[in-house]
Amino acid sequence: MNVDLKLSVGAAMTSCAALVVTTFFFLPPTLLNQFYRYTVPGGSFVEKIHPGSFVAAAAVLLGAMLGLNLWRRAESTARFAFGISLLCTIYLALRGRGAAAATFVDIFLTPTILIVCLGRLQPHQTRALARVFVGLAVLNALVVLAEFAVKQTLIPYVYEQGFFFRPAGFAGHPIWAGSLSYCAMYLVLLGVVTGLPRIAVMILLTACAALSGVRMPLAMASLVLVMYFISRNGTTSNERIVKP
Repeated sequence: MNVDLKLSVGAAMTSCAALVVTTFFFLPPTLLNQFYRYTVPGGSFVEKIHPGSFVAAAAVLLGAMLGLNLWRRAESTARFAFGISLLCTIYLALRGRGAAAATFVDIFLTPTILIVCLGRLQPHQTRALARVFVGLAVLNALVVLAEFAVKQTLIPYVYEQGFFFRPAGFAGHPIWAGSLSYCAMYLVLLGVVTGLPRIAVMILLTACAALSGVRMPLAMASLVLVMYFISRNGTTSNERIVKP
């Protein structure tokens, strides 16, 4: 494969991976349930599979059309994980448990495909994809702040709020909102975001984790924030960027 074609394939796979992540972000279960029976009882097998998983399948087909064998250079652990997940999915489908099989597709098969795609990207493409993830987390944090200000959810939310209001944004649940925040903070700590915006992003995501009202995500976010301030006196931001 020549250099130009390799770069084109890498750009295509980066775009597909970013589209998968974005689709899962903007279409949480609570929103999908407004249009069809995604997580609620009833519905067909296809309805139980997230649209992001179909995008991931399209990415695999695109790679095949471009002559890219995603699995040839994949880590053996990734191939093993995909094989086991696929066998479990087929087994559950044959046993008539379509909803469980679709769940395996969303939480096991699709992430495995993403991991394999990441393994075929160049370092700058991986960092670009990481920036997409951080950008989505920042957007969710802004929505969480807005929801907290007006004390009303802006995105469909079907879970009981309990004794006090807990915003969730696009994440669909406070636990997911807090977890999304501290995961993005760790990427910022590694140098995905550089310059002056880093501290603003870290504080914003920490605030999101705090407003979600869930102890563990807040504890993890606080830990990453402390690590960030400690690291400011250490290596430069370029040295902290992880090279895949």
